[in-house]
Formats: sequence, structure tokens, C-alpha cells
Amino acid sequence: MKTVRVRVLVRLLADVPDLIEPIGRLRCAEWDSADRVDEWISTTRREAGRNDLPVTWVAVDEIGTALGAVALGPSDVPGYPELTPCVWGHGGAC
Repeated sequence: MKTVRVRVLVRLLADVPDLIEPIGRLRCAEWDSADRVDEWISTTRREAGRNDLPVTWVAVDEIGTALGAVALGPSDVPGYPELTPCVWGHGGAC
């Protein structure tokens, strides 16, 4: 097996809005819900904050292709508001 080195950068999704749709599609595919792709893209758009939660961080290669993402938001665990930030969603390319 040949090893290929790839330079990975982590960017705030709000800084690369052209990746909202690809990340939404990636998350949709990961959850095997192809009939809800528009909902996943909308959710990803809402979670692409900048200064407040929710925010999404995206890993990209050197040409800007999305490799994966993680969305962080306020705690969604009832009774535990201190568990912030909380992972709301994630996804990655295979």
C-alpha cells in the first residue's frame, strides 16, 4: 500500500460557504437519508456560525476539498447545560 501525504487545514465553515452544500450532502449520506438532503444542507447552513454556537469546523485538503466536519453547539443534554460545547454532528469522507 502506497502512503500519500495530504496537507489538511481546518477552517471555520463560515469562511468557506461554498462547502456548506458538500458538507450537508456528506452528513446526509453518512446518516443514509438521501430523501432528506435539502434538510441536511439547511441544517449545515444553520450550524455554520462564526462568533457564537453553533459553529462547524471543516477539514479541507490543499485544494479546498472537504474531507470532514464537526458541528459544535450548546449542550443538548437535558439537565447538563455545562456540557458546552457539545458535538452536534460530524461526518467524513471515506
